[in-house]
Amino acid sequence: MIFTPVNNHLYVEVVETRAPEESGILLPQDYQPAENPFSAVRVRDGAETGWTEGTVLIVESHMLHNIQYGAETFTVIKENYVIGVLT
Repeated sequence: MIFTPVNNHLYVEVVETRAPEESGILLPQDYQPAENPFSAVRVRDGAETGWTEGTVLIVESHMLHNIQYGAETFTVIKENYVIGVLT
């Protein structure tokens, strides 16, 4: 299935970040580390907006939307929530 974003949306995939290393410090069992407000994403399709496939962007994490259709998941974000480009 082919997904094509429209109306200034970018079709992206989240770039996995490395897990934090073990520090040897004991923490409570219910401790949850603070979630990063930003994510790195790789553009899969953004031709309408001018972004080329493979470009890595920094975006606001809470603005990423996962769209489930059948067995597939498409992650999109509005172009307005792009903070910067990694080169």
